[in-house]
Amino acid sequence: MKLHEPRFLCGAVAKHNGKSCRQFAMKNGRCYYHGGASTGAKKPATKHGQYTKEAIELRKQSADLMRDSKALMKEMAE
Repeated sequence: MKLHEPRFLCGAVAKHNGKSCRQFAMKNGRCYYHGGASTGAKKPATKHGQYTKEAIELRKQSADLMRDSKALMKEMAE
């Protein structure tokens, strides 16, 4: 039974200073930042819909309503 397996560091090297990445490597020799683990395929459950045409239009309408409401409140205060 092995208590400690040898741990290797990621082989990625930074372009701007030439230093090696100090994260532990996975089986492919890279850490999870530099190509180790895949996040998997995109799934509908993880898509948020923030940039759909309907969502953008709703935000524009909300902003217009807020702008008009503030103008009306300012007018009523005078």
